[in-house]
Amino acid sequence: MIVTKFKLVERLLRLSAAAMFVWTLVIACPQAQAQVFGTDFDMDYAYLSLGTPSGVTGPLGGINFLDNDTLLIGGSANNSNGSIYTIDVVRDAANHITGFNGSASLFSTAPNIDGGLSYHPDNGVLFFTTYSNNMLGQIKPGSTTPDKMINLTDLGISSSVGTLAFVPIGFAGAGQFKIASYNADTWYTVGLTPDGSGTFDVTSVSQSIVTGNGPEGIVYIKGGSAGFTNDSILLSEYSSNRVRAYEIDNNGDPILATGRDFITGLSGAEGAIIDPMTGDFLFSTFGGGDQILVVSGFEAPALLGTDPDNGGRLNFGFVRIGDTSTMDLTVTNVGGTGSTLTGTVDTATGDFSGPQPDDAISLMAGDSALKSFTYAPTSAGFVQEAITVNTSGGSNTITLQGIGVGPVVDLAPNPMGSTLDAGTADGPGAMGLIEIDLANTFMGAVGDDTLTALSLLSYSITGPDAGLFTLLTPLDVIMAGETLTLQIKFNPVTDGDFEAAFHLLTDLNAAYGEAGTELSWNLIGSASNVPTPAMFGPGLLLAAGMFRRRRRTS
Repeated sequence: MIVTKFKLVERLLRLSAAAMFVWTLVIACPQAQAQVFGTDFDMDYAYLSLGTPSGVTGPLGGINFLDNDTLLIGGSANNSNGSIYTIDVVRDAANHITGFNGSASLFSTAPNIDGGLSYHPDNGVLFFTTYSNNMLGQIKPGSTTPDKMINLTDLGISSSVGTLAFVPIGFAGAGQFKIASYNADTWYTVGLTPDGSGTFDVTSVSQSIVTGNGPEGIVYIKGGSAGFTNDSILLSEYSSNRVRAYEIDNNGDPILATGRDFITGLSGAEGAIIDPMTGDFLFSTFGGGDQILVVSGFEAPALLGTDPDNGGRLNFGFVRIGDTSTMDLTVTNVGGTGSTLTGTVDTATGDFSGPQPDDAISLMAGDSALKSFTYAPTSAGFVQEAITVNTSGGSNTITLQGIGVGPVVDLAPNPMGSTLDAGTADGPGAMGLIEIDLANTFMGAVGDDTLTALSLLSYSITGPDAGLFTLLTPLDVIMAGETLTLQIKFNPVTDGDFEAAFHLLTDLNAAYGEAGTELSWNLIGSASNVPTPAMFGPGLLLAAGMFRRRRRTS
C-alpha cells in the first residue's frame, strides 16, 4: 500500500510502471490516507509500502542491510522461533528500493527478536534485542545461531528491550552503543568490551533519558535534509503509532524538547534503517500488515569509495631492504550531491607507515583524496597489515603487503670484525697477501637485479701502520650468486709487527648504490730481515688488476 503527501508528481516519476499502477489504486482508496507526515515534513517526503516480504513470518522485527541489495529482516518477532531472514531488493534507475526480488532465506535464528538489529562497527558482529525476556543477542559473521546472549536485567536495564543502535561515524557520540527499553521507555548508553572470542561483554550501563511511547527502531539523520537543520534521530514509537524526530546532543542522545512528529497514523512501527544508497528511511511494522515501508525525500548520504576497493590490496611487491616504496590509496565520496564524507584512515605500523597526509577526511560529493603509504623493509620476507578507512559513508579495509629482499652476504671464513693475518714477510723484498671472499648468496628471481646486488662503494685503511697495506682489487658490484675475492698486499719496510683496519662501505641495507652497511676487518702482519723497502716485480701474481670473481655453482 502506498501513501503520499504533496510532491506526488516528483515521486511518481521515480517509480517503475508496476509501482505507478499501485499508486493509482491507493489514491482511489480514501481509507489509505491515515498515515500522514508532520507539518515540518509534509511538503518534502513521500512513502511507499513494499508489502510483506515473501517467506518472512510475521510479526516483523528489526531490519538492516546485509549489503546494498539485500535486506535483513527479523521474523516471528517476540516469539521463541524468531529468526532473521535475507531478501533481495529491487531498485529503480535512481537506486530507490521499489520491491522485493523472490522469497526470503534464513540467515540466522534469533529467538524473541524485537526492533533492534545493528552491526558492531569494528568487527561485523550483528547485535539484536529480544522481547519480553530482555536479552541482547550477538551473531558473529558466518554463524547461523546466536553466539552470545546477555541478560540485560542483571546489568540494570529495565525489562524489556526494545531496541538498539550504534551511533554512526560523523555524528556526535560516534561509536557509542545505545539501548532503549520498550516497557520502561528508557534510553541507555552501554559500554562494550571484546571478550576474546569475537563477541562482546557489557561493561557499563548509564541511564541517559526517559523517552516514553515504547521506543523501537532508531536511525540517525544528518542535518541538511528538508526539515532537519541539525543532526537528529528518527525513533519508531510503537505505543503512539508514530515515528518522531529528535535532535541529538553531544553524546548522540535525543533532546526531548526538540521532538517533532515525522509520520503518524502508523500501526506497530518497529525496526528502522537508512538505505546507504539513497538515504531513504526504511521501517518495519509489528502487525499493521507486517510490511516494510520506504520514506524518500532525504538528502542522499555520503558513500565511501576506495581504490583499491574494500578487501583489496596495496601490493608493494619486492622492495630492497633499506630502501622505500610508496603507494597511494584513493578515498572518494561517491555519495549523493550535497553530501559530505568525513572520517579517518588507520595509521600503519611496523615496516609500513602512513597515511600521508594524516589529516581527517572531509570530502564533498565526487571529491577524492590521496593517502600515501610507505613500505620500508627492515628484514627479508613477506609482511602485510590491514588498515581500515572509517567514514560516515561506510568502512573499507585495505591490506598493505610487500616482500623485503636484498643481497645476502657470506663472509666465511673471514667474518666481519675478525683479524686477518698477512703472515711474516721474511727477507729482502718479502711481502704478504690477505684475501677476503665476499659472496652474495641470494637465490631467486625478483625481476630487478639491482634489488639483490651488493655494491662495493668505497674503502679506507686506517690505523698506525695503514701505509703498509694496499688494496689491489678494484671495487665492483657483486650480483646475486657471485663471489668476489679482495686481495690486500702487506709490504713492510722494516722489521716488526704491524696492524691496521680495513673498512669497506657497501649498499647492504640501503637503496642500490647508496651508502649502507660498512664491513670492517683487522689487518696484521710481521716482518723480519727486511733491510730495504720491499718492491714488486713485474711478474708477480699480486700485480694490480689480478683479482678473482667466481660464480657459485650450487
